[in-house]
Amino acid sequence: MVADGAATFRSAVASALRHEGFRVDEAANLHQLRGVVGARSSIVLVDSELPPLGGLFAATSLSERFGIHPILWSHNPESEDVLAAIRAGAAGYLSKEISERGLVQALRKFLDGEAPLSRQLTLKMIEGVHALEAWEQVANRLAALSRREREVLALIAAGLTNRQIAAQLVLALPTVKRHVQNVLAKLGVSSRQKAATLHTDLTRLEAQNEGGADVSRAAAKQFRRQARPLKVGGPSA
Repeated sequence: MVADGAATFRSAVASALRHEGFRVDEAANLHQLRGVVGARSSIVLVDSELPPLGGLFAATSLSERFGIHPILWSHNPESEDVLAAIRAGAAGYLSKEISERGLVQALRKFLDGEAPLSRQLTLKMIEGVHALEAWEQVANRLAALSRREREVLALIAAGLTNRQIAAQLVLALPTVKRHVQNVLAKLGVSSRQKAATLHTDLTRLEAQNEGGADVSRAAAKQFRRQARPLKVGGPSA
């Protein structure tokens, strides 16, 4: 099954796959896709911008309604696209820049149980997972801090001395020193500079992942498992 809103591109892909011995149905949108997808569809290749609501919505719909995990693809995909697709229920992700031969090989490997990810996308995916795991590690350490300790850490990262922090927070100097000691102990670091680096890393990773705490754990686990294809006989797309 090839689902793509671009008729010329869809027909070209379907024709190429038929030439390689695949039985191919076509759909221009999600409504058509729902109407023709069935048990004989071993492979469902879905454009990331499939009308009317996009490939992610289509992946979720197919996964929840039919138990089908499609392969999404798009031009120049990033690791975030792959993570989002897998979270939505996709079995994998391909780049539309892939060659005809590469596409056929990827689909045949999919039928053999391999996750359809190109080498380039796999590397991007690994980079994305590593970034998310790094976010988790830093976030988990900082989660152990109290509200006051977080305030102290932010001021440490801003370069303030203990006396300046005491004046800023209207605290006694011994109290600030105790907070600093607690911050270093909870973060497992030996210096103010390392504590400041952790704070900076979290701020940077939060910006990169747009609050990815609720995304990282599920996405990383799903990628490690690698979504499994449908166990349906015969090369049918």
